[in-house]
Amino acid sequence: MSVHVLLNGLLLSRHPSGIGRYILNLVEAMAPQLRPGERLTLVVPHDLSPASVPLSSTAGMDLLKVSVPCNHPPRRIVWEQLILPDLATRLRATVLFSPAYALPLRTTIPGVVTVHDLAFLRYDNVHPHLNRWYLTWITRASVRRAKCVIAVSESTKKELEQLLGVPTDKIRVIHNGVSRHFRKVPPTEAAQVRERYRLPDNYILYVGNIEPRKNLPVLLKAFDQIKEKSFVPHQLVILGQRAWMYGAVDSTWQALKAKDHVVFTGYVPAEDLPAIYSLADVFVYPSLYEGFGLPVLEAMACGTPVITSNTSSLPEVAGDAAELVDPRSVDALSRALCRLIHDHNYRQQLVRKGLERAAMFSWERTAVATLELLRAAT
Repeated sequence: MSVHVLLNGLLLSRHPSGIGRYILNLVEAMAPQLRPGERLTLVVPHDLSPASVPLSSTAGMDLLKVSVPCNHPPRRIVWEQLILPDLATRLRATVLFSPAYALPLRTTIPGVVTVHDLAFLRYDNVHPHLNRWYLTWITRASVRRAKCVIAVSESTKKELEQLLGVPTDKIRVIHNGVSRHFRKVPPTEAAQVRERYRLPDNYILYVGNIEPRKNLPVLLKAFDQIKEKSFVPHQLVILGQRAWMYGAVDSTWQALKAKDHVVFTGYVPAEDLPAIYSLADVFVYPSLYEGFGLPVLEAMACGTPVITSNTSSLPEVAGDAAELVDPRSVDALSRALCRLIHDHNYRQQLVRKGLERAAMFSWERTAVATLELLRAAT
């Protein structure tokens, strides 16, 4: 039986991050792995910008734009539940693949769904109330309906078993990858990026959305502490979009003695990230909870030493290649920052281990494993 995968890419947006980047990287790596006669149809919003999402139809892969706008969740939900099933039947898809939580429920075509994390079940404040309700309902329904569930980490697999009762043999752990795009960029090559974003000579870097579970108030307080107690020339660069409930971040920043040494860049295109990672002296990712935590590996691939949390999937992803800390402790994070800034030998040790660790994760490997699963589900 010839395989035809219909992939729901409606979560792609003009400024892809998180799940959007997962879809992009996975599709780019899957397309060359298609066998003769196999097809992949990627459904995307009609107003998706080719500049921000450089995907196009290739041999075996079709890009199908549909009348759903980017960043309009109600229309997307209605479309994927009511119209996508009929489209799948019309296109003679043999398997439906949802890369993020939600399968169409009224179809008999086999489905595979990726679950990135279950933060919406663990924490009250990680999503607006309505989003949390919908994610809880659709994820429960989708994992029941799915022929197979992809978990992006062993940590997420355990939570699928514990919180949603998904049978172990129905879950397949397929780790995310690191794009080859992420590499050490020499300072001379990165100079234009430094100038474009007015980056300081020495800085500590965070990359990710600004939202409660990313735990930025603790990072801000730890940074304020090292600026007060230990002379360091560094500034703190926070790179990412304000997502939701970011008031605590703004109020914490306003109260800092060193607030003038904190730089908020907003959204940065993916092509500039390797240079920004490479120019940083330390990368800090103090998240309270992650299903995977891809920025940790991206920083490692760029030769930047990493501090991250000792919670959820982050120890699984980082291995022994990062300094792991209690993310709720300002003092622990402050001590880790001081150590990485002042201890050159330890920094170099983490750089070496980080490069080795990041090399273990590739999107090609993720794509091969995902395609094998989709073939088996047909």
